[in-house]
Amino acid sequence: MVQVMTQLKEKLNVVSDVIPENSDIFFFDYPVYKNIGDMLIWQGAERFFKEKNIHVRKRFSYHKVNNKLKYEQKINIPQNVIIVCQGGGNFGDLYGPHQELRNLLIENYPDHKIVILPQTIHYQKEENEIKDFASYAKHKDLHIFVRDNKSFTTAKKYLENVYLSPDMAHALYPINRKANDSNASKTLYLMRRDLEKAPAIKGFNSPNATFDWEDLFTPFSLFLLKVLYKMHNMNIPNVIKVKSLDLYVRYKVNKAINMYGGHETIITSRLHGHILACLMNKGNQLMDNTYGKNSSYYKLWTKNLNNSKLIE
Repeated sequence: MVQVMTQLKEKLNVVSDVIPENSDIFFFDYPVYKNIGDMLIWQGAERFFKEKNIHVRKRFSYHKVNNKLKYEQKINIPQNVIIVCQGGGNFGDLYGPHQELRNLLIENYPDHKIVILPQTIHYQKEENEIKDFASYAKHKDLHIFVRDNKSFTTAKKYLENVYLSPDMAHALYPINRKANDSNASKTLYLMRRDLEKAPAIKGFNSPNATFDWEDLFTPFSLFLLKVLYKMHNMNIPNVIKVKSLDLYVRYKVNKAINMYGGHETIITSRLHGHILACLMNKGNQLMDNTYGKNSSYYKLWTKNLNNSKLIE
């Protein structure tokens, strides 16, 4: 397992071919919302930037940026700065604000180099896909990394600069955390409850007491997140916003890691439930989401891990 995971981390070097060492970047769409998976992706991206001497000059969430660009209030981005967008699974027409941010950046900065870190592409409506990519094809220097073959095929129909890469969270490997011996024999069921929740698999029965990322967010931590959200809509120095969120994200990710540390096996329908288990060298079983994101990722990148299994 260690060898495979090390190789997956090394495969992220393909990103350096597009964002060279010593580049200056503006980073967009870091997560100010309750999704541990996206927090892991952001932490992985920041680790990668640090290790590759890529200089993040400014960071932005979609809050305020979307409204600014919609009303033609451009952010001043020097021509030598590369625009970099967070990776994940929100490319398409399921998650509006994130897609809107990418579309606005591509439309408003036609002469800048724009890089979208590894994404899964999924559109419910073909007309939305055609419309978005027609706009992207006009851009002079757009580069898109994708996490699976289906996304690669989709993007390649329209664009030249498309690349396959593992998820940015692999930059965090290895995550070492001692197991809590009192619970080490137990199995954790981390199951989606949102719009990507897939129908039950025949012959597989999960217990009633399942867990999802949202369960890590206590009323107090949700209050803190709400404060951070409001901060991102206020005229507060960006460095304060980002530093405050970074501390919060580290805290929440550590909560997830500690939760995993108390279990021997993880059974999950979340892609980053699977990836986090792999980062911790834990045995895990992965179930699909509604549109095949998880199985596509597993079959391309993690199928050779001897302690991981896809439930079909």
